[in-house]
Amino acid sequence: MKLVGTDDVVGPPETVFDQLLDPEILARCIPGCQSMTATGPGTYQTQVRAGVGPIKGSFAGEVALSDIVEGESYRMSVKGKSTVGYVEGGAAIRLESTGEGTRVHYDGDAKISGKIAAIGSRLIDAAAKTVARQFFSALAREVSEHQAR
Repeated sequence: MKLVGTDDVVGPPETVFDQLLDPEILARCIPGCQSMTATGPGTYQTQVRAGVGPIKGSFAGEVALSDIVEGESYRMSVKGKSTVGYVEGGAAIRLESTGEGTRVHYDGDAKISGKIAAIGSRLIDAAAKTVARQFFSALAREVSEHQAR
């Protein structure tokens, strides 16, 4: 599965970048996230409830960040497993300043196996795009609230 796109967030790149690395904020932004705990610099343990159609599960996972360029970009790798399947993937995240805020570019891919993979790539791709929209809407709210303080 490939997920590539951009999303605009009103706020300076430095603020958006900081929000993207804060596990408490990420836990509030990631749909279905039950917990996200920092385990070291740029590493997190997660518990996320996710699924496609009738197949849902609670995924225990790991997130690791690398190639971090403060305020500009990083790479992320993700692994998660559940009784309904296994997910492994990565993404490159890059922030670009726009006149009104920050454009977040993402380019990622994931391998999915198990029962959840049996749903079919069209449904999985549609679900991934929905999750990305929900994530960026929540991130925009978080950045807006941060700036209002």
